[in-house]
Amino acid sequence: MLGVRNLALLWSRHGESALHAPERADRQACLKIDGDWSWRLPFVVQWVWVIPLFLIVFFAPSSPWWLVRKGRLAEAEASVRRLTNPDYFGEQDVKNAVAMMQHTNELEIAASEGTSYIDCFRGIDRRRTEIVMMIFASQLLSGQNLIGQGGFRQRLALTSQVYSSSKQRVCPPT
Repeated sequence: MLGVRNLALLWSRHGESALHAPERADRQACLKIDGDWSWRLPFVVQWVWVIPLFLIVFFAPSSPWWLVRKGRLAEAEASVRRLTNPDYFGEQDVKNAVAMMQHTNELEIAASEGTSYIDCFRGIDRRRTEIVMMIFASQLLSGQNLIGQGGFRQRLALTSQVYSSSKQRVCPPT
């Protein structure tokens, strides 16, 4: 079975091309269709994912962490039992896991008491916030977004120029 690290590596290398392959196939297949369905069919195909996603969300167990934060400890234990293998995770382990979640939740509540987002701009946290904001801004302002989409934009510009010039030749102004 693939680990999370291997899946992330696989996704980063092949995921984007795998996601765009059906999109390209849709476009190629729809070029031969006359009428409104040539542009409607790709939209219809994109909605196919909605039903499986709703089913997954409906049958997915509630997060034990969320249940602990809401004070529903019995349901949290049931959720931990459902998410773990009973051969390796016994009843005492389930109770210990929920107790640790409850303890961690209490620590987080105590640590966040009396804090707000405005504290990010005060004292030592202000410096940290400035560093993070500059790193984020440098990624956006470096021009990498424009470089990555340059080929697409150039192709779009050339296509529109060819289309407009061919339209002028075929249909002279009246």
